[in-house]
Amino acid sequence: MLVFELVNTDVLPLKVADSAEDAIKAMDRYGMSSMPIVDHTTRKFLGMITRTQILDNREASPSSIRNNAKILPTLDPDAHAFDAARYMLEHEQEVLPVVDKKKTFIGVILREDLLEAIVNLVNIKEHGATLLIEVEQRDFTLSEMVRFIESEKAKILGLTVQAPESEYDPYRISLKLNIKDAKHVIASLERHGFAVSCQTEEYNLSHEYEERADELMHFLNL
Repeated sequence: MLVFELVNTDVLPLKVADSAEDAIKAMDRYGMSSMPIVDHTTRKFLGMITRTQILDNREASPSSIRNNAKILPTLDPDAHAFDAARYMLEHEQEVLPVVDKKKTFIGVILREDLLEAIVNLVNIKEHGATLLIEVEQRDFTLSEMVRFIESEKAKILGLTVQAPESEYDPYRISLKLNIKDAKHVIASLERHGFAVSCQTEEYNLSHEYEERADELMHFLNL
């Protein structure tokens, strides 16, 4: 899923001519604590302004909103949703501006829309077994594992890879399958040397995927 598929154009950006009061009212209307500022004639993105910055400068002239705006890296419409999530986490933002190659403002990505997109990407809501497989760093590969799973007539609906925290830790691969009973898949993987450390067969949301979703929600402050 690409950024342009997630762009929200209903949130109207602030203009340089807006007053501090206008900005606060806009944030209240959209339920946001920060908003983009654009040049109303060229639609060029100028930066992001937060509620705190405005409240600390209520007596300033309207143009000072622009002067106090925070310049953030912007997202290209063709970037992936995962890049948007990384930007949001790195810059601790609830909303990210999207601009074209000419820096013309297109719209924003809201954190709740991004979270829903990521949940859909890994098929958390789908029924099926979830496998957690630990693979030593020196043996890390996905192609053989996928081949063994598909040879058992199972399909992978979602896949995440947790990178090792140290040089001694394994990769932890979480797989969501399209089948509830994965005993034959597990047997095949173990027969070929893969360590399947846990599996669930009856839950819509596995513990592992719930943890991932909870972690993302925590980082996005939902």
